[in-house]
Amino acid sequence: METELNKVLSWEIDNPSERTDVMKSDTFSSGGCNWFLGVCARDHLYMYLKDVDTHKLRPGWKRRVSFCFVLLNKSGKELFRSPDEGRCRLFCAEAPDWGLPRTFPLTKLREKGFLEKNKLTIEVYMKVFEVVQEGKSTENDVLDYNGFHIFASQANPVGDISIDHPDFALDVIPKNQAVRTVYMNLLLGLVETLRKSPQSLSVTELRNAQSELTQLTEAGFKLDWLNSKIQELSLERKKVLSDGPWVTQLEEHVKIMELNLADLKVELNKEKVRSIISSQASPVGDISAHLPDFAVDVIPKNQGVKTSYMKEACFNYDSLNSRLEELSLERKKTLSDGSRIQQLEEHVKNLELTLSDLKVELDKEMIKSAQVSSFDFVDFLIKRFFLSCFSISKY
Repeated sequence: METELNKVLSWEIDNPSERTDVMKSDTFSSGGCNWFLGVCARDHLYMYLKDVDTHKLRPGWKRRVSFCFVLLNKSGKELFRSPDEGRCRLFCAEAPDWGLPRTFPLTKLREKGFLEKNKLTIEVYMKVFEVVQEGKSTENDVLDYNGFHIFASQANPVGDISIDHPDFALDVIPKNQAVRTVYMNLLLGLVETLRKSPQSLSVTELRNAQSELTQLTEAGFKLDWLNSKIQELSLERKKVLSDGPWVTQLEEHVKIMELNLADLKVELNKEKVRSIISSQASPVGDISAHLPDFAVDVIPKNQGVKTSYMKEACFNYDSLNSRLEELSLERKKTLSDGSRIQQLEEHVKNLELTLSDLKVELDKEMIKSAQVSSFDFVDFLIKRFFLSCFSISKY
């Protein structure tokens, strides 16, 4: 059974196709709330409905409303009626207005004789189902945005896309709501990525962006504007990276990452040694089994001196119990979840991957740089070879 909507506004506009400002109707009342209709002339007429009092409403406010817009000429002939007039919309702090970004093309309105006396009448029909003046946050409330279920907190970014590209999701193929939601989240993430400056975008990010765009396009989204944005960012990035200072910045970043990685590996080694000591079984033997090179570079060769070093470092078996008590207290503070070593190892791996990507990117930029002569290039390859030979070994 269809919801019966009540007529709440009839508004006549003169020369609508020539207006460039945002037009607002007089305030009208429905469901105990005050509303106005906004109209903006772009390539199409854009119309939206909004509560007049949003600026002074309390946190958690919301209204659930069904509405419909109807366009008429001077004689009362219906020119347009908004679709899905029975759909219930949620107005809240995150989505304070709802409307239609594309109702009627201005070219049609400008056709001779289409509008009598160049006047357009807009009628609003609506029904308010729920009014909440104050309540819990609505940012995680689910909205139905033109067939996509999104969080209220996503209403603004999705709305921005709809205003500039009203047909972007018109031909989306998947009908399953969960699948459509995944695609919409993918699109919002892609748009957010492409807002970054060219120099802050990595090759991997641009490659992933192109891959995500392909997935979205294959699903039926119309995103030519995003494809142009990716190409534009790629060109700008190449231009920025052609400057010598950027190569220098990359080199400095690599050095910092190498130092961080070295420090982290030292910390990981210490943690492994502590873990072995706390196992209470053949301390020195266990350390050798886990870290065979832990004493390879010890400078003193005299056996007595080496034994003293071991005792001073708390590896003496007789002092194991007291040392274990100390370590037990330390580990209760720092290893409450028992995963300290795993966390460090994972951090090391992540840093190694990041460092590897940075080195690859640095190599490419140095090779591409017009400032690198043939002799410089040979010298660069030799340096890279020796760096790889003496790089820190992986665990």
